[in-house]
Amino acid sequence: MYNFTLITNILRILDEKGMTKSELAKKAGVSIAFFTDLTNDKANPSPESSRRLLKH
Repeated sequence: MYNFTLITNILRILDEKGMTKSELAKKAGVSIAFFTDLTNDKANPSPESSRRLLKH
């Protein structure tokens, strides 16, 4: 459930800010591969990664 809520919020942020996944991944300091796995529910982020993604 946590990942679903996180992914939903990340996708909302992307839409609101008009950002691409690549842009957000770069700003948050995570790889695009990790970010793609995360949004496809194939990865579990650390609390720090989650914070950085939601911060941007």
